Amino acid sequence: FILFDVEIVFLFPWATIFAQKDLIDAYQGSWAWFTLTEMFIFILILVFGLAYAWKKGLLEWEKPIPKPPSSADAGYIARFRHINDKYRNHQIKQVNRN
Repeated sequence: FILFDVEIVFLFPWATIFAQKDLIDAYQGSWAWFTLTEMFIFILILVFGLAYAWKKGLLEWEKPIPKPPSSADAGYIARFRHINDKYRNHQIKQVNRN
């Protein structure tokens, strides 16, 4: 909520400049199209940011509870246990740096 409220603040300077008659006359009407295009690009960036946050699950109030490993992971667990058993009594050699 706060993120998008802060970004709305950037719309106010644009809104005050957008419809100034002297700028529109000075640029033969292209000023309005330029500022309108600029605002659509800004809003498009906001929409992409919102979609990214939504996809990542950052807008969820409660995070999902992680699932414990399924039985398909039993092979991996057995291999890790085998490696742990193999190196359980392994002694680390001291290195003299004299």
